[in-house]
Amino acid sequence: MGKAEETRNKLLEAGRQVALEGGASQLTLSTVAKRAGVSKGGILYHFGTKKSLL
Repeated sequence: MGKAEETRNKLLEAGRQVALEGGASQLTLSTVAKRAGVSKGGILYHFGTKKSLL
């Protein structure tokens, strides 16, 4: 697995965890980025939009 795929998987898992713990209202780029240890720009690089992450 390459670094890009690892990062993408971290973001997906972080998004899932945030949504399960706090619901949709807690699912922000900042919250997911912090949980995954990635910048908000990293999310946009891998997914383009928050909607794509969902």
